[in-house]
Amino acid sequence: MKFKNILTLILIVTLGFCQTSLVAQTDNELTTALAELLKFDYQVDNSLTHKMDSWVRASANDEELRQKLEGFFIGVLMSKDTPLAAKQYAARQLKHVGSDMSVTVLSSLLVNDETVDIGIYPLTQMSVDVAKTLRMSYKNAGPKGKITILNALASLGDDGDGKNVSLLSSNLSSDNEALVKASIAGLGKIGGSSAVEALNGYHSKASSNKGLVEDALLGCAEKYIAAGKTPQGVAIYDQLYNNPVDNWAIKGAAARGLLMNTNDNIQASVLDGMIKNQTEDRVRGIAIDAARDIKNPGLNSVLIANLASASDTNKVQIISTLADRQAKEGLNDIIGYLASNNKEVKAAALMAVSKMGDASAVKPLIALSAKSRDKRDARKVLVGISDPATNGVLLKGLASSDGKEKIEYINVLGQRNAKEAATEILALANSDDNKIRRESIKALKTVAGPEHLNTLVEILVNAKNNTDRKEAEKSVIAVAKQEPNASKRTKSLLANYNSSSDDKLKASILFVLGSLGGEEAYGLVKKALSQSPALQDAAIRAMAAWPNFDTVSGDLMELAKNGKTPKQKILALRGYIQLIGNSEGSSIAKVKLYQSVLPLCENVSEKRLITAGLSQNPSISSFNMAIDLMNDASIIEEAALAATQIGIQIMEENDEAVYRKVKTIVGKVKNPTTLATAESIIEELAWIDEEGGEEEEEGDDEGEGDEDEMEEEEEED
Repeated sequence: MKFKNILTLILIVTLGFCQTSLVAQTDNELTTALAELLKFDYQVDNSLTHKMDSWVRASANDEELRQKLEGFFIGVLMSKDTPLAAKQYAARQLKHVGSDMSVTVLSSLLVNDETVDIGIYPLTQMSVDVAKTLRMSYKNAGPKGKITILNALASLGDDGDGKNVSLLSSNLSSDNEALVKASIAGLGKIGGSSAVEALNGYHSKASSNKGLVEDALLGCAEKYIAAGKTPQGVAIYDQLYNNPVDNWAIKGAAARGLLMNTNDNIQASVLDGMIKNQTEDRVRGIAIDAARDIKNPGLNSVLIANLASASDTNKVQIISTLADRQAKEGLNDIIGYLASNNKEVKAAALMAVSKMGDASAVKPLIALSAKSRDKRDARKVLVGISDPATNGVLLKGLASSDGKEKIEYINVLGQRNAKEAATEILALANSDDNKIRRESIKALKTVAGPEHLNTLVEILVNAKNNTDRKEAEKSVIAVAKQEPNASKRTKSLLANYNSSSDDKLKASILFVLGSLGGEEAYGLVKKALSQSPALQDAAIRAMAAWPNFDTVSGDLMELAKNGKTPKQKILALRGYIQLIGNSEGSSIAKVKLYQSVLPLCENVSEKRLITAGLSQNPSISSFNMAIDLMNDASIIEEAALAATQIGIQIMEENDEAVYRKVKTIVGKVKNPTTLATAESIIEELAWIDEEGGEEEEEGDDEGEGDEDEMEEEEEED
C-alpha cells in the first residue's frame, strides 16, 4: 500500500487503533494537532504541547482517547521525517498512554545511536518488564546505545533473576574500554553478592580501572548497609581499608564506613588503631572527622589520648571534633594548645574553648590576649564564656595580675558588663600606670552604675591628660543616662562647673551636659555663649549634641547666621543639620528644615550632611530634594546616592515618580553603587514604559506628589 505523504501514514496508523470518534475531541482537531506537531520546535511555540498535555491527562479516565493518542504518538515515532523535537515529545507521552505496543516501538529506537536517548527514558518509566526489554535490545544496539542501556539497567537494580548483573559482568572482559567502565559503575549501583564477586574477580586480575572498581565496591557496601546487611557492608569496608589501595580518598571512605558501622564495643579500638597505625594524614583525618557523627562516648578518650602525638593537621581535626562532641573531659588538654606555636592549632583550640569553655580557661586566655597578635580572638572567647563562675575568676585574676594581663582583665570585665567589678575598677581608674588607668576609665562605662556617678565625675574633674578626660566623658555620659532622676543626673556636673576656673574642664563638662540635656544645664550652656571663646565653642558643640531639637534649634539657627566667628557659624550650622535628622518631626517637616538651612551652606561638608540626612528619612519629599540637589555639581554624586537609596525604599508606593527621575541619574554620575541601585530600580519598574506613558505628561510638574504629601502631613500635624 502506497501512502501519499507522512500525514496520511500517521493518520491511518492512528485511526486504525480506534475506529470510534473521540469523546472529548474530534478527529479534525487531532488531525490539525498532528499537522502542527510535524513542524514542532521547542524554541518556536509550546502552545501545542499544552493542548496535547491536557488530552493526555484526560485519557487517564478515557480508554478510547488513550488508544487514539497512543496510536497518534506511535505514528509520529515511526516516521523518518518527523522533527527530533516532535519525536522526543511523543516518546515522553507514551510513558503515560502507552501499552505493550508502545514498548515494541520504543525499544526499536534503542538500536539506533541517534534515537536511543529518545526511547530509553519512557521505557524505564513504564509498568512493563523493562529490564527484559532492555537486555533484548542490547545485542543489536550501537556503541552509544549499549552504554545507555547498561546505565539504565544499573539504575533499575537487581530484577531478582540476576540477569542484569550477569550482563554487566560479562562486559568486564570486553575490549571496549567504555563498556568496561560503564559495567563497573553499573555493578556498583546494583550491588549484591554476585556484583561484589564479579568486581573482586576483575580487580584481582586487571592492571587498570582499579580505582573505579574500588569505588564501585564502596557503592556495594553502601547498598548492603542500607538494606540492613551490615556485616556484608563492613566486610567490604574492611577489605578496602586493610588491603593495598592507591587512592587515599577510597581508603578514607572505607575507614569512615568501617568506623561508623562496626559494633559499639569495638568502635573505640578501631578508631585508636586508625589514628595510631594509618600513615596517611588525610585518611586519618577522615576517620577523626567520622567521630563527629558517632554518639559512642568511648571515642572521646581515644581522641584525647592521641591528641599529643598527632600531627598538627590531625591535632586541629581532633580538637575540632572534641568540641563538636562537647567532650568537656578534653577541655584541659585543649586549653593547653592555646599556647601552641602553630597558628592553626591555636585557632582550633580557641574555637573549641568558645564552644565548651568554662572558668578554667580564663587564665590561659588572658595570657593569650596579652599578646597583641591574638588579643581580639582571645577577648572574644573570654567575653562569650557562659560559666557563671567566670566573673569571679576574672576578679581574682585582676587582683593578682599586673602589666598587660591586668589590662586584659579590666577590658574583659568591662565587655562582660561585670557590675561586681565596679569597686575594683574604680580604684584602678586612679592608677599611676597610664594604660591601666585609661582601660579602667573606659571599662567604667559598663561596670559602673548611677550610684557611682559622683565618683565618675571626680575622675573627669581630676583627669591627668586629655585622653583620660575624653574617656571619662564617655563613661560619665553612659552612666548618667542610667539615672532616672534628671536632677541627680546633672547635679554633680553643674556644681563642678560652677566651682571651676579651668576652661578646659568647663568645656569638658559642657560636652557631657550636651548629651544629657536638662533645663538647668541648658541655662548654663547659654550663659557660656557670653564667656571665653573656648567656652563659646564648647557651648555650641554641646547644643549640637542636645537630645531635644526644639530646645536648641532657634539658638543654633541664630548662631549659624550671626555667630561671632566663622568657626562658630560652621559649628552651629553643622549641629543644626545633624539634629534635624534626630528630631521627632515627620519626614516632610525635616525636609522643610533642610530646605530652610540650605542657603546657609557655603561649604561642601554641610551640603553632604544634608544629603546624608535625607537618605536617613526616606519619603517622596526627601527623594525629590535629593534629585534637586543633583543640580549642584559639588555634591552631585552624594545627592544621586541619596536619591537612589531613598528611591529603592519608596518605589512601591511612588513607582512612576521614582522611575522617571531615577532614569535621569544614569549617565550623570560615576559611583558604581549609585549606578547599580539606579539600574536595579529601573529594571524593577520597567513595566511602566511597557504599559504606556499616559501619566508621563501628568507628572511633569516637579514635586507634584511632594506637594500632595506636604498638604496631607500638614493636616495631620
